[in-house]
Amino acid sequence: MPHDDSYKSELHKKKAKKNYAVLAIIFGFVALIWVISIIKMSG
Repeated sequence: MPHDDSYKSELHKKKAKKNYAVLAIIFGFVALIWVISIIKMSG
């Protein structure tokens, strides 16, 4: 069943995109906290 396989890979691509989005949000959040703490220490 090649159709089933292509459907699964398409679903996996969508999941991967969502995972990257979540990762980017977490990374941005951590970077924001890091920048704020640096500013507080220097200020």
